[in-house]
Amino acid sequence: YFMWLDASLEPPEPPRKGSLCILSGTNSGKRIDLTMATTNLGRAGKRAGIISRNGNRFLILPGDEGQSPKLNGVRVGGAGEELKNGDMIEIADARMQFYLK
Repeated sequence: YFMWLDASLEPPEPPRKGSLCILSGTNSGKRIDLTMATTNLGRAGKRAGIISRNGNRFLILPGDEGQSPKLNGVRVGGAGEELKNGDMIEIADARMQFYLK
C-alpha cells in the first residue's frame, strides 16, 4: 500500500476580516467592517480612495481624479499598497486605522 502526499496542498487559510476604525473627522468613533469586494472611501460622488479585498488580502488604491489617500504618512501610488494590521490611513481631515482579524 502506497500513499502519496503532496506537501504543496496546504489547508486553505481561514477567512480573515478587515475593518476600519475612524479616529478623526465627521464619523469619528465609528467602525466600518470591510465585507464587500470593494469599499469606496470619501464623500458621496468623490472617491478619495478605494479598499479592494482579494481573498484574505486588502489593498488600498487611489480614488478618482488623482485623489490619493496616505498610508502611514506616505501617499498611495497608482498600483496601490497591501494593508497590514494597524496601518494608519489619512484622507483629507479624516484619520482611520485598519484592523485585520
